[in-house]
Parts: sequence; structure tokens; C-alpha cells
Amino acid sequence: MRNIRRFVLLAVMATLLTSCSNGQSTFTATEAAEETGSSVTVCDVVADVRPDPISSGPLYLDLVRPAPDQAMTIMIQNRDGAGAIRYLGHEVCASGLVEATGGDSARPRLMVKSPSQVRISGPAPAVISAAEAAAGPERIATVCDVVAAFRPDSISELTGFLDLVRPAPDALITVVLEDRRQLVEAASYPGKTACVTGYVKKDRTLTLRDPRELVLK
Repeated sequence: MRNIRRFVLLAVMATLLTSCSNGQSTFTATEAAEETGSSVTVCDVVADVRPDPISSGPLYLDLVRPAPDQAMTIMIQNRDGAGAIRYLGHEVCASGLVEATGGDSARPRLMVKSPSQVRISGPAPAVISAAEAAAGPERIATVCDVVAAFRPDSISELTGFLDLVRPAPDALITVVLEDRRQLVEAASYPGKTACVTGYVKKDRTLTLRDPRELVLK
């Protein structure tokens, strides 16, 4: 019995020592945003993935909500190798220093050097209908429903829109195509079922940056 107690005590002490030597605590994005200047591990859901406009620039993972309302951002300095990774809608974990980015409205960020330092720790987002998305917006989901109409933007040559279930202005959800040139067959989508992953905003829009996040059924 004495040996068993000694073994348990040693195991507990080893766990505590490992935790202390690590020197980092795990936080949600909202909690980590209050830890500016501290080294932490943050785990939360990716609401948006934003590549830097410069082709070789960093990749930004906005947590909980898209920018400019994100809880905080994970910045991957060298995005080489990140192109094949599907972060959107998944919970990810990363460790590093929480930095202020300047300005009262700017959100803190955690910077890592490469995609290998960001671990996907959660499952894919829930699959819901356009009606469910419209009834409970401000969340990340994969919305699957019938495309009622495709609309090229009358102002921008890049932007386009996919209205789900009904055409605008009565669409249940409108998918905003950030660059419709990436979906050259979008005009043929009406009548087909599309599944799109992203953050459903309060105005019942969902922005599509990566064409891989749209799948036709």
C-alpha cells in the first residue's frame, strides 16, 4: 500500500512539474485577448481565413468571428504549405506571445512562423440548411441548400452572389463570392444544391474566399 501511495504521489508531482516547465496556459481566443504580453496556448474556432494581398505574405486566421470583430488573430508568417490545409470552421490551437496590434479597436494577435505550429484540434462545422442558418446567424457552419439565383455584382467585376432557396431580396442566405472568377461556372449553379462553409453574418450573408469551401451536391 505504501508503494502504491508513493507511486501516485510521484505521478502527480511529475504532472505538476511538466505543467510548470511548459510555462503556458491554454485559453480561448476571448481569454487570450486579455493576456497581451504573455506566452499562451490559444484554442478556438477559425471564423475566417485571410491571405495577405502580397502573394508571399502571411496568412491570418480570425478566431470566433471574422475581422474586424474577431476575438483575436493567429498570424502565420510563412504561409508556404498552408494552401492545402482547411482551417475554416475547425478549432485550432497555437502557442506563442500575444501581441497588441495598435489602435483602440485593433484586436490582439498571436504570431507563429509556419503552418506546422498550428494544430487542428476540432471537427468540421455542423451542416445546416439555409433556413436554419437564417434563423440562427452569427455562427460558423456548412450551409447546404438549393441555389435560386446567381448575380454578378453590378459595381465590381470581381464580386458575385449566390442566393439560396429564393432570389434576392427574399434569399434566405446570400453567399458573397469574393472573386467570382474562381467559379467560372457559377452562372450554371441555380437549381443545384450547394454546400458552403463560412461564418453566417447577422445580415444573412456568408463570404466565400476559398472556392474549395463550396461543394455542389
